[in-house]
Amino acid sequence: MSGRLRWYAVVGLVVGVTLAFPTAAQQPDRPKTVELDEGARAPNFSGFTFDERVFHLKGLLAKKKRAPRFVVVSFWSTTCKHCRKGLRVLDTLLTESSRNKIHVVLVACDQESESANPNGTQDDHLKLLMEWLDQAGVKSHRNRDGRSWFLRDPDLAIATRYGVFSAGQLTLPQTFVVDRKRKVVRVFAGEGKDFEEEIRAAVKRKRRKGGK
Repeated sequence: MSGRLRWYAVVGLVVGVTLAFPTAAQQPDRPKTVELDEGARAPNFSGFTFDERVFHLKGLLAKKKRAPRFVVVSFWSTTCKHCRKGLRVLDTLLTESSRNKIHVVLVACDQESESANPNGTQDDHLKLLMEWLDQAGVKSHRNRDGRSWFLRDPDLAIATRYGVFSAGQLTLPQTFVVDRKRKVVRVFAGEGKDFEEEIRAAVKRKRRKGGK
C-alpha cells in the first residue's frame, strides 16, 4: 500500500471511530422536537448535576421499590422572572414529601454566555446559577439529599427533547410530572396562581392495587 493510500485509510478509521462514539453532551436516541401531552412517554435523558452527580431518568425509575412514585422535571433559567415562584413551590414540596414519593429535577436552560462574562469559566457560570437560586429562595440545591437534581442544559438538548425549545423559541417555565412507568401524568406550561394547588394534587394520586 502506498504512503498516500495508507494515510487515507488511517483518516477513515479515525473518522469512523469518532462517529461511532457520540460525545457525553449528546442525548441518546434524540427524537425530533415534539410537544409532550399528558399520557405520552417521557423522553429519557441524562446529565451532570451542579455537584457532579450523574442523573439518568431511566436509571432512577429502574430502581423498582426504591424508585420514586413521581419525578417532577421543571425547566427554568435566570432570565425567567416567572420561574422563581414555581421553583420555591417545588422546593417546599420536596421537603414535605417522603423519600420514595417525589424526586425533583430542575433543568437550567441558561447558555453560559447569558449568565457569565465572556472571559468567565464554567465555575463562574455555576456560581451565578447558585447565587440566583439563593436569591429566589430555593434551598434544596445546597443539600445532597439524593432527591433533588439540578442539571445544566446550555445546549438545550434536554429542553429540545421535551419540546421546551422548539423552532428557535425557548418557552419557560414548563414542568412535567412523570410517574414510575415514565408516563407524563401532568404538564404545566407556565405557572399560574393555582400552580401550587394543582401540582400538589398531581402527586397525591392514589396508588393502584398491587402498589403501582
